[in-house]
Amino acid sequence: MNSRPKDKTEDGAVCVGIGCIVSLKFIKNNSTRVFEITDSEQRVAPEKGIISHESPLGKAIIGKAEGEKVSYTVNDRTLPVEIISISKSL
Repeated sequence: MNSRPKDKTEDGAVCVGIGCIVSLKFIKNNSTRVFEITDSEQRVAPEKGIISHESPLGKAIIGKAEGEKVSYTVNDRTLPVEIISISKSL
């Protein structure tokens, strides 16, 4: 399936999609990080804040809106995050 995620929720709120810059709050340790969502595996660099829409975190936040809380799983650990803000990359 090669469809791009929508940029708006059904009620018109901006949601996370490819090319977005997303500020996330990691709830367990109360830290905040900013990520760019990409569809290019060659550009992925989590340490630089660039993640794939197909990564566990990317899959969890795609299509979600500001203020939503979601969880994703990595290495048998479930990590909750809250979407703080969403903007389009330049």
